[in-house]
Amino acid sequence: MRVPSPFESFNARPLSAEVVASTFIPSDNFSNVAIRAHSIVAGPRGSGKTSLLKMLQTRALEVWKHPEADLYRGRVDYTGVFIPTDIAWEDQLKNLGFRHLEETEREQLCVAAFSAHVFHAVIAAFINRLDRFYPGTGVPHRRVQLSEKDETAIVKEIARNNHLTPSVNSLRALKYAARARIGEIWEIAMREINCEPTTRSGRFAQLPFLSFHFLKQAGFAIEVFNDAIGDSEGRWALLFDELEIAPPFILQQLLKAFRSVDEHLLIKVSLSPYSAELDEFRRSLRATGGQDYNEIGLSHSYKERGYEFGRQLLESLISDEGFASKSLEEVFGI
Repeated sequence: MRVPSPFESFNARPLSAEVVASTFIPSDNFSNVAIRAHSIVAGPRGSGKTSLLKMLQTRALEVWKHPEADLYRGRVDYTGVFIPTDIAWEDQLKNLGFRHLEETEREQLCVAAFSAHVFHAVIAAFINRLDRFYPGTGVPHRRVQLSEKDETAIVKEIARNNHLTPSVNSLRALKYAARARIGEIWEIAMREINCEPTTRSGRFAQLPFLSFHFLKQAGFAIEVFNDAIGDSEGRWALLFDELEIAPPFILQQLLKAFRSVDEHLLIKVSLSPYSAELDEFRRSLRATGGQDYNEIGLSHSYKERGYEFGRQLLESLISDEGFASKSLEEVFGI
């Protein structure tokens, strides 16, 4: 069966990591975003922000066949957790009657859903690391062995900390429970619209997960997993895509994360270069002093810088069509 090309989609957002990797060409931008540091990727729509972040995932690096792939597999000594910004956060706020709730209550519910969304992505990344789920194609990247007994133990520990009750003690069941938690939060919001507002704070207080912070929950789960696989110093990168479409208070959560992140976590975000959100990131991080982060701009002043990248990309596409030995000059008769 033919694998769809990334160029058949306007945006890499809906594409799997494997599809993105099928024609990915490394560039200086990828070298910069791949280093072990906090990063901000700034570029207009269609400039490749999402592809850069998706290529830092285990599944993408494993199936990538570029001549430099082995170099990058060795360089990316952390596990990437891709976290798409869910436009539904903002839609839910507007469409579910949230106007009947206080602003602080709306934000609390939305941040809780965001935290569950991040947690779901982290558990999915755990599953991608397990050797027994390896499909047998590509070059393994950061794969690990984990017995079913150890898997059961870490699921129990993580579920307890998150007040979750998966149907069975497996990582997949835990992932499903995290997805269900997101729906549960929106159900709470809908019910609260018709409840007595003066007693709402008391009801919220009885639901600990409404006060969860994504960084604390992700950090705890990662520590448990790292200890179970015997890699207590293992690093993970949270890859937040398209933050310009996230509500402002979500951005504030990430700004705090940049300033006080766990030493085992990296934060990498993508933003529009013309957004107020990017300016706020710059102002805030400049004020911290000595913050270790880099900014990768995908808007080039000189078109010549893209010539070699374009050549390699076109040659890759031609090769996929069965013309592996053909140069561009031979194909186009120039």
